[in-house]
Amino acid sequence: MAFDMRFVIINKIGLIDSLSAGVATRLLETLSLPAPLFGLLHLFAERPDLPRTVTQLAKATNAPQPGVSKRVQKLVQRGLLREQPSDFDARQKLLFLTPEGRAQHAQAINLLVPAAGEVFADWNEADIQRLGAALDRIQATLTEKF
Repeated sequence: MAFDMRFVIINKIGLIDSLSAGVATRLLETLSLPAPLFGLLHLFAERPDLPRTVTQLAKATNAPQPGVSKRVQKLVQRGLLREQPSDFDARQKLLFLTPEGRAQHAQAINLLVPAAGEVFADWNEADIQRLGAALDRIQATLTEKF
C-alpha cells in the first residue's frame, strides 16, 4: 500500500526525532543530564535574560505541567536554574538560568554539535538551509493549526 508522501514525511520526522533523541540521551548521560532536563535548559539558554514560569514551560514544550514541575525542581536542586517569587502573583515563581546552568548547557552543546555535524557531513550549505526552511514551515503550521 502506498502512503501519501505528506504522511510519510511527518512519519519520518517522528522517526528522526526518536533516533536523534537516542543519540542525545547517550551523549548527555556523560554529564548526568537526561535529555528532558537538557530540553528545558536549552529553552533558557536560547533567551537567558527571559524568566519563565512552569506554566510557560509546559506550554512551550507541550508537556504536562506536573512533569515539567518535577524537571524544573531537579534543575533548581542542581543549581542550574534559580527560582524567584513573582512580584505580580505570589503563587507564581519565576525561573532564571544560573551561571552553572549556562556552563552545563555549553558542555552539552559541545557534545551534541559534533554528532549533528556527522549527520550533515556530506551536505552542502544550500541543502541544509533549504531543509531548515522547510522544517520551519512545518513547525509553524503545526503550531498554528494544532
